[in-house]
Amino acid sequence: MVRWAPGSSRLFALRRWLTMPPVALVALVAAAFFLQIQSAIPTIFDDDGYYHIKVAELTARNGILRSFPWAAFTPFRDHFGDKEFLFHVFLVPFTGLGLVQGAKLATVVLDAAIVALSYYLLRVRQVRGAPVWMLLFIGAGNLFFWRMGQCRPHLGSILFVLIGLHLMARRRPMALALVAAVYALAYTASHVILILAMLAAVLHRRYLGRLALELPLAALVGLVAGQLLHPNFPHNLLIWKIQNIDFYRFAWLQGILDLGAEIKPLPLSDYLRVHFVVLGLWLFIGAAALRRRQRVSYETAVFAAGGVAFGIMAYTGARFTEYWIPLSCVALPLLANDVGVGPADLMSRPGGRWALAGMAAVFALSAYLGLREFMQFAHTFTPIKLAYDKSLRDIAGILAREAPGEIIYHAAWSDSPALLLYNDKSRYLVMLDPIYFYYADPYRYVLLRAINAGGILPAAVRPIAPPGFPEPVELLPTLRTQFSTRFVVARIDFRRLIDAMRKTPGVIERYRSTQHVLFELPRS
Repeated sequence: MVRWAPGSSRLFALRRWLTMPPVALVALVAAAFFLQIQSAIPTIFDDDGYYHIKVAELTARNGILRSFPWAAFTPFRDHFGDKEFLFHVFLVPFTGLGLVQGAKLATVVLDAAIVALSYYLLRVRQVRGAPVWMLLFIGAGNLFFWRMGQCRPHLGSILFVLIGLHLMARRRPMALALVAAVYALAYTASHVILILAMLAAVLHRRYLGRLALELPLAALVGLVAGQLLHPNFPHNLLIWKIQNIDFYRFAWLQGILDLGAEIKPLPLSDYLRVHFVVLGLWLFIGAAALRRRQRVSYETAVFAAGGVAFGIMAYTGARFTEYWIPLSCVALPLLANDVGVGPADLMSRPGGRWALAGMAAVFALSAYLGLREFMQFAHTFTPIKLAYDKSLRDIAGILAREAPGEIIYHAAWSDSPALLLYNDKSRYLVMLDPIYFYYADPYRYVLLRAINAGGILPAAVRPIAPPGFPEPVELLPTLRTQFSTRFVVARIDFRRLIDAMRKTPGVIERYRSTQHVLFELPRS
């Protein structure tokens, strides 16, 4: 006869709580961790973050933005197509905390949500050791922490990808269509959910004998509905085309347009160094899954396929690292659970504990090295970023007083988001990628590159220069007539422009710091 022991049910409940804690607790722990990541750098991490939190403030102040005059030489100027509309709506409540602190807190909330959702997807599938797998986020390395610290819409996109894969795995096309519609309103590259749905449909045929066309069809219907419902329709379609088609069509102009380092492939040595723990787990668990592939379920295959795809993309471009790690934190435990190589399985096998201890030691070393590398980076980067931030804040203050409504020439396209954050009274050349400037006005873009080089067209830009392009470019008349400006902001590394401006009669140097120089042109 089995006897009931007083308190045994409570002991069982406590043990279950410890082995499978509530999602809210995991979210709180994740928030505390990423709050420490944010506190390592006191400013907004990257240039785009200034733009996104400022657009949220402008939306809170003015309602839905129909035009964006702050980007004077882009398609945004007259017809804004907010390619991350719902992301900016999400940021609106955080603007009340101050734009910098609001952006940082919003980022922490999204980071915690990504970890919590990853854990939830394992919890609902009763994956053993689910909390342990969440430690992969801590050992993901310096590049991952940097990307997760940015106040940018890719964080929301990760949530949509995870939810979308969950709905594909559970074969819920109606819910998938709804998620795809919201995704289209929140992120410009939302078509990724359609690509994943097509992959899931093929996997459904492989595992369950039927091509699940309802999944890509639902994703497509949702994406189309989201674009049609966009408050900036139809101008959002043009921005989508520029960002997702023309961006890659002009990728060969990378040296000319300066599209940013994040689209460049990681060197293989860096890829292996940064991701060696996650790669090692994929190799170990993937090999076991290939040997016992008959035990891998359709649901697991959907997440695993997504993880492999983003793992390859993380090598082709650093900006996909932030997708690969959360997907790995779901796909790897599911694979390990299906084929019996998870932590609980290894603990029950001869020698398994030693193997598990070895992996734990390697993971601990990886986490320590990754966190140390990030903190060293933050220690070096913070003084530079603070000086950069102060420099543009000071310049923005001068421009707000003396040039309201005027167009400001800024040599570095990446300076405009911070200038906008601190001064929305003036107008700027371009926001975000220079491709918007080049698309709207290629002739003036070539002029800009020549001016930035002191009036001489750089050799790298000559292939896109029109026939008969004037050389050398006369700085003062060109700045006045072509750019309608009397203020020039030059980042300190634009030495030829700075030297040329200093030699130009009548030009006044209004401000100088270790980061920038502000010039005022003589009145005509």
